[in-house]
Amino acid sequence: MSIPSKPKPAPVKNGYSEPASANGQTLAAPTPYIMLGEIPIPASKRGGFGQPKYPWSQLQIGQSFFVPGQTVKKFSGLASATARRMQVKFVVRDLVHEGVAGVGVWRVEGAVTPRARAPKAPVAQPAPAPAEMAA
Repeated sequence: MSIPSKPKPAPVKNGYSEPASANGQTLAAPTPYIMLGEIPIPASKRGGFGQPKYPWSQLQIGQSFFVPGQTVKKFSGLASATARRMQVKFVVRDLVHEGVAGVGVWRVEGAVTPRARAPKAPVAQPAPAPAEMAA
């Protein structure tokens, strides 16, 4: 008795697999993807954060910058996160500069301390089982 051999994989031509058949049944469907040869991987376009959008690190205490079209509600979260990361303080206020509404961001004295986490409540240990009475 002979063991039937497995069907060979479909040959690939120009990225489309040719359907192989065994006993009249199709084994592989054509694929729309093109198989490429040995092409070197291009360099990543993501090289860190790049240039910052806002001049956070350039501000000295007492200096400010204006962001047109922003609101305190939308911008204060970004300022808070940046201040925590840099360990400085910023104040964000609504401001109209030369007729344009936006927000002003000022660096103020003081350093932000990292958020302190509340201490965890102690985990209750199960009461020990009562000792068996000696007879």
